[in-house]
Amino acid sequence: MSALQDLERTLARAVDAGAAADPARAADRGTAPAAPHGGRRRRWFGPGRLLVGVLIAGGVTTGALAASGVLRLANEPELGGMRFVAHEGVGVRKGPVRILPLRVKDPAGGPPWAIRTFETTRHAACAQAGQLYRGRFGRVEDDGTGAPVFRIASDGPGFHIVCGAQVVGGAPAFPGMSSEVRTGGNASSARCASRPGRRDPCPVSAVTRITFGILGPQAQSVEVVRRDGSRSGPQRVSELGAYLLVSAVDPRPARQIERSLADAQADVDRRFPRPDYGSLNAAERKVADRRWRERTRYASERYRQGREARREIGMAAARPEPVFATFSGGVRQQVVGGDATAKALPGVPLAMDELPRDAATKAQLRVRYRGANRAVAVRFRAPVALDRMQRSYIVTVHGPRAPTCQDPDLGYEYVGESLDAGDVVRVRVTSAQGEHGPVGWCPGATYEARLRLRTMTGLRGGKRDRLVARRSFTAR
Repeated sequence: MSALQDLERTLARAVDAGAAADPARAADRGTAPAAPHGGRRRRWFGPGRLLVGVLIAGGVTTGALAASGVLRLANEPELGGMRFVAHEGVGVRKGPVRILPLRVKDPAGGPPWAIRTFETTRHAACAQAGQLYRGRFGRVEDDGTGAPVFRIASDGPGFHIVCGAQVVGGAPAFPGMSSEVRTGGNASSARCASRPGRRDPCPVSAVTRITFGILGPQAQSVEVVRRDGSRSGPQRVSELGAYLLVSAVDPRPARQIERSLADAQADVDRRFPRPDYGSLNAAERKVADRRWRERTRYASERYRQGREARREIGMAAARPEPVFATFSGGVRQQVVGGDATAKALPGVPLAMDELPRDAATKAQLRVRYRGANRAVAVRFRAPVALDRMQRSYIVTVHGPRAPTCQDPDLGYEYVGESLDAGDVVRVRVTSAQGEHGPVGWCPGATYEARLRLRTMTGLRGGKRDRLVARRSFTAR
């Protein structure tokens, strides 16, 4: 072992010890500090029985920490432009955060892993796996400059999270979710840079898999069936039937994928060097622009060549090891892998959102149509409140499709934000999308606008629709 490796291990132990102290006190209180989302607004996906957030993140080991052994704290970054808002999707956290008593060692030497649960403004319950550091919940990752940072989890959906309407003890009941954290790789190339601004090769050095679930009060233990067929042996579940499995997995498939991408990029750079536009005159710039367009086309083809192979490697590597759970009465059920999501958890009732039977008597649909390529303006008063993540309104327009006016057409608009009963809703429905935009409507043809109230319920995102209003109109 080198002196550097010995120093890294010492730092890892110091950080792990410091991280484990404050979270224990937070667990005794039943809550932990939650990071403010700082007014950020992120749009999350529409309603569903179960929302799963998966992030394959570039992380760092505690061996890369500064000599002080102290991690800098930072807020969670933007995730693909999504907004967390109280009145859309699953909403944002409402009420206290609860840290379950599970603590699992991080194989990369970082702070311990745990599960937190909370409820949201849209009647959903969320469970999130993350790391605990000095009383904060989040995860360790590279800050993009090569330095480790502890990202504090926000109040909305994010990494390693499951939100759903099927609730047990204030937490979502779900069989299991599996995701990965990578150390190194293209996402954190600065970690391997020999000097600032340089992009040196940065292979994936480690991959950590996180698998967790909340199985309900009848769950007793879980067991992992490894890829070689061996078994982990029963591991007792925690409060609410929660389990958390954190393990190091083979990083070679991730390295193979990144090597393929790096080879493709190197080939593109070799054939089409990047021009220095600052040194070109007008004529040379025109030639450089043409070459850059050729580079773009070649790069697209070059990346496409190995896409299927990379996809197969990635899917095989990402496939989680099967997990089986034992429940009261000796019932044994697979909870990760196979058709686990299609099976009800013993002792946990299904989330069944009953739609009001008089909804159809309360809706009034108004339709206004202008011109062959204009949208259909639909206005209605919400007959039923959208006060939870499962519910939404679906507005559709049915009729013939231009230009043949023989094929059926379907215009579609989704309304999922929170509404009170009686609120006025206005949407614009366009015709089906063609190669160059909406294909338009057929003058003189009769169309029908329909309003449905939808609720997500049962297993595998099952849904039920109730037609609450319809109205015919003629395109002119």
